[in-house]
Amino acid sequence: MIVVDEEKCGGCGLCVEICHEDCMALVEGTAHVEHVYCSTCTQCIAICPQRAVSWNGVPPEPHDRDRLPTPEQIDELLKQRRSVRRFKDRKVERPLLEEIIGYGIYAPTNNYHLRASWSTTRV
Repeated sequence: MIVVDEEKCGGCGLCVEICHEDCMALVEGTAHVEHVYCSTCTQCIAICPQRAVSWNGVPPEPHDRDRLPTPEQIDELLKQRRSVRRFKDRKVERPLLEEIIGYGIYAPTNNYHLRASWSTTRV
């Protein structure tokens, strides 16, 4: 469930603007969620500059904008992207799989089972 920490919320309204379900609104300067309409896409979490929005009580991870790639680097990455068609007969260790799943939950998806299982195993 998406939760807004009212003490952290600055009332900027970015979460309300990005919400494609129209389930968020500013009420007296604070974001509020109408959970019955929320699809848990997590876009509100990603866009909140105050890190006031969380999912199932798991706070969003801070990120360092200086580590983000440049537009030119993204362009090059997308041009060089290829699919893997040959796989090695080698076991992938569990910590690496958990790290990959951890990154995956930040992507907008309707796979709520993945999110639910990740939050219970992570805490």
